[in-house]
Amino acid sequence: MKLTRTVVLESLSLTGKKFNAIKEVYDEYSEILTFLTDYAVKNHVKSHLKLRKLFYGKLKEEYDLPTHYYYTVCQDAVTRAKSFLKLKRKGRTKTERPVIKRVSIWLDDVLWDYKKFPQFNTLKDGKKILIIRLSTHKGTIKLPLKPHKLFFKYLEEGWKIKPGVKLRIV
Repeated sequence: MKLTRTVVLESLSLTGKKFNAIKEVYDEYSEILTFLTDYAVKNHVKSHLKLRKLFYGKLKEEYDLPTHYYYTVCQDAVTRAKSFLKLKRKGRTKTERPVIKRVSIWLDDVLWDYKKFPQFNTLKDGKKILIIRLSTHKGTIKLPLKPHKLFFKYLEEGWKIKPGVKLRIV
């Protein structure tokens, strides 16, 4: 049995260029997620491999994202579709298709620098910031994150970081 813990880290203020690049990825990811989730529910697709096989070529032609986003969005869509179909079987759904309210971009170990994590930079005032490199359609972006005491405590206790993380714009 493995114990997992979610730690939420906020980013420092981003430049307009970085924010726009992330926002474009977020918007495209949301659009793809909605389409794939609807398809998976209508056709009872419960395998992300099957979904990816069906739509990978089409997604590459239509969207301009790094290819690993297509892998993770298929996993995300199938997870949501399975959950919706299970609830629908039990009669707990209010709609005929799932409504996607919150989108978190799933990042696998290829989309961010998992091998180099944690990588810290020190600000002029002596505070440490955590840097992750994120792949986007406009190249690699450095995201500065504000680590907190609990994050450092977990790292010191030997907790390991999971390669799959989620990025959400609030």
